[in-house]
Amino acid sequence: MRKNYLKVICAVFTAGVMASCGNSATEIKSYNEGINIIPKPLSLEVGNGSFKLKDGMSVHAAGQEEKTVAEYFISKINRSTGFDIQIRENGCIRLELDASATMDDEGYTLNVTPESVVVKAKTAQGLFYGMQSFMQLLPAEIESPSVVKNVPWVAQAVDITDEPKIEYRGLMIDPCRHL
Repeated sequence: MRKNYLKVICAVFTAGVMASCGNSATEIKSYNEGINIIPKPLSLEVGNGSFKLKDGMSVHAAGQEEKTVAEYFISKINRSTGFDIQIRENGCIRLELDASATMDDEGYTLNVTPESVVVKAKTAQGLFYGMQSFMQLLPAEIESPSVVKNVPWVAQAVDITDEPKIEYRGLMIDPCRHL
């Protein structure tokens, strides 16, 4: 009887190990299909291909304001992907401030190609909102507080130009009294 009990335990253990070593193919969830950016940008043009986040990539952020925005998003990306993305001189993700830009303070342009991601803005607020849009192009699992496996960390190639349509945004505020 004891030999049969041991055989059953070994069989269950072996089956469990084999099941855990199975195909770990990535699966695209239906909620990750398409481009879902909120609020809707003023201009969005879909390009060809997609940008793939990879371990060891870097973010270019020249000044202190750019670095502050970059550090916030790098911590989110590293936490959910398990990657080690850092700020470096020649990053394929670029955050650029241009004080002479003709957009609003919260405006930005976002250009995603298969080779790079470039966010340009007049202020750090604009960079922040541009990176928020980039994060929304990635799978929703990017917001996970822990590492998520078997997710294709890709963002559709796009050209986005955006800025607020109204001065005040938010919940629980009566914007008509602030015009």
